[in-house]
Amino acid sequence: RVRLEAARDEAESFQVVIVPGGESLKGVRVDAGPLLGPGRAALPVEWSRVGYVETAKPAYSTEYVGWWPDVLIPGDGTFDVAGDQRQPLWFSVNVPADALPGLYKGRVRIACGEQVRGTPVELRVRTFRLPRPGTLPVAFGIYAQALSKWYHGEKPYRQVIPAAAYRRWCEFAGRYRFTPKNVGYQYAGTLKTVLGDLGPQYFPDHSFAIYRLPLSGSGPHGGRYTGDWTVWAREARRLGDAYQKLAIGVEPYIYVIDEPQPRGYPFLKKAYTTLKEVVPEYPLMQTVDHRPPHELAGLVDIWCVLTREFDKTPGFYQDRLRAGNRVFLYVACWPKPPHANFYIDIAPINHRILFWQARQVGATGFLYWSTTWWDGLPGPTDRDGPHFPDRPVKCADLGTYNSFKVNGDGILIWPGPDMTPWPSLRLEVIRDGIEDYEYHVVLDACVEKAKLLPPAQRPSAAMLEQAEALRGVPETISRTFTDFTKAPEVLLARRKLVGDMIERLVEALGEQPAKGPPP
Repeated sequence: RVRLEAARDEAESFQVVIVPGGESLKGVRVDAGPLLGPGRAALPVEWSRVGYVETAKPAYSTEYVGWWPDVLIPGDGTFDVAGDQRQPLWFSVNVPADALPGLYKGRVRIACGEQVRGTPVELRVRTFRLPRPGTLPVAFGIYAQALSKWYHGEKPYRQVIPAAAYRRWCEFAGRYRFTPKNVGYQYAGTLKTVLGDLGPQYFPDHSFAIYRLPLSGSGPHGGRYTGDWTVWAREARRLGDAYQKLAIGVEPYIYVIDEPQPRGYPFLKKAYTTLKEVVPEYPLMQTVDHRPPHELAGLVDIWCVLTREFDKTPGFYQDRLRAGNRVFLYVACWPKPPHANFYIDIAPINHRILFWQARQVGATGFLYWSTTWWDGLPGPTDRDGPHFPDRPVKCADLGTYNSFKVNGDGILIWPGPDMTPWPSLRLEVIRDGIEDYEYHVVLDACVEKAKLLPPAQRPSAAMLEQAEALRGVPETISRTFTDFTKAPEVLLARRKLVGDMIERLVEALGEQPAKGPPP
């Protein structure tokens, strides 16, 4: 029996695993009927087959090297399961924003020939709704040139990935509660077509860039940067003016020099001073994977810090938060375990805990460099036999493994046929982590609103004390970026307490649970 709970405008998932027991199964069928609830309201259930990826020996400790489940292949028709394999099936329920609270019931049936197995499913829709767009900017890369290279070879993306085609990937990202961080400058001329009404619907302020400075990494001379920053400022002004005319309704940022070397900070200070003078209305977002750039305080508006570096100097970033700046966290090819990351071959709680850690340190956003970096994955233009998904994925062939000896870095979405994004199991878990963060945001709003009630209407002091205690992230969940729970039941139990408290406060506040946004 599967028992789930979800807020309105939240997605919840579960797995069913087929174990053949030695004899191959032919023509397996799946019936995932809707869950029926109050007033015969129906919640559709979507399902996918889980495909495997073969990992290679990484540069960190892992329990197993070999085939790991990750690719979610949309369910359609029948399939076979070899007698010596296990076949997971992934089921998801996307609760609409206007769903009626209450208990919804249904059943998942797996059939092969005359054999049928059933699993009852119950989902309780909670009385509150998660914010949409969310309050946490989650800026993940979906680079058009990566899509173009895999699907079309070396053709320029502007020729083969038009705005309407890229919009499909933006919608997909929005459903998973993240923003393509590069959309603003890769599709500057057609941004209205790409985003349209998607911006206010899905993407929070400061979740994508309208311009990215052309220098990155260690710089052309080991961090001794050169370049005419007045040219950069004029281009930022041009793109900023064009963006304002679109009236999309989402505030972007300017992505300044990526991960600069400390020796380049004096150069950056001059460049950013000019940028602030020319485009003062757009915040500057600075990624940091070295010591804190104290020299840039007062110029940078969004500090995007590698989790490993936040560990070393938390005081600097707490000071920047107090000064009114924003602080984002990010991971990439590093840091490696025991830090959490998005690698395939580490426990999924690592993917989810990062958003609890963002809450823990007061971070107001999260960034990841790419979700579609398929370098080394055979594609339709390769002449060497079949390609994905008909050819097994071997991480040893992928570019990020060969560069950094990590499995799955830069890939959270897999390339389905006809330019169709296929999610990964990891992306589903990441969305759960984002939703965990939003649970805490709703709890904050409820507590603050309850405090403003007249004494006679206010919840009891004991209840408010309990609610205050749930606003933080306890050490049982995470102590530091390298010391956190590996037990999913611990995280889920805390999440349930938060959800239950929100419902108690919603009731005390006299909110109408079936209508409108969260308190």
